[in-house]
Formats: sequence, C-alpha cells, structure tokens
Amino acid sequence: CEGRIKWHFEHALRKTLAADVAPPLERPAIKKDLREGFTYPRPHPGQPQTWPAEGPTPLSLQALSSRQVSEVLMAPESQSLLQVVLVTASWASAPSSSSEHAKKVCEAAHGELHAGGYAERVAFYATEASEAGGIISE
Repeated sequence: CEGRIKWHFEHALRKTLAADVAPPLERPAIKKDLREGFTYPRPHPGQPQTWPAEGPTPLSLQALSSRQVSEVLMAPESQSLLQVVLVTASWASAPSSSSEHAKKVCEAAHGELHAGGYAERVAFYATEASEAGGIISE
C-alpha cells in the first residue's frame, strides 16, 4: 500500500485532498483591456442595435374545417404553391397558450410574406384539431 494517503474516515480524506493534494486556485488578476471591454483601446461602439418596432401588418389565416383540409391541399397539385396549415386545439384558448402563440406567429409570417410579394406563392390556413375525431369516427 505504498503511496496511499493514510485516512480513517471519509471526511478526513476529503479534508486532506482539499488542503494538501489539490489546494484552492488563486483568483487570477483581470487585465485592464478586459476590464474596459473587448473594444479597448477603440471607442465604445454606441447603443446596441434593435429590431424595428413595427413590421408588416399581420394577416388573418383562412379557416378550414377538417374535411376541407385534404381537398384544399390536393387542389393546386400542378402549381408551385407552398401551403401552410396551422392545426390548433380549440380547448387551449388561453391568451398564453401555445396554440394562440402559434397562430400569432403564423399571422405575422403571412403578413410579412404578403408584403414581400409572395402572396401568390404561399397560402396559410388554420384548422381545429378537435374536429379531426369526427372524421376518423365516420
């Protein structure tokens, strides 16, 4: 048992290791250029950039029933059209629910794409997931 540290209790071993074998590290001195910021010696860059406060007006999504989804999606097969269908749950109607958040995000994206000139190439729809049970049961 050569080279082993003599100890009788676990807390004594921890104390020995902490004090003798692995002493605490000293706090390093912080250089002046790091204290002044990473742009030192150049001047401060100014205020941070912010996103524009106002964007394009959000557009509402076209509401579809669960039966209409497959018909609408299959109609423009020969066209180059991106169709986005947002499926939400009617029971999740709280203002902070993920369904409401997803609807707001889709409406904002729809408005932005429409303002960017992509109105003919993108279509946005919304449907309720709670209606899907009626189709499956038939």
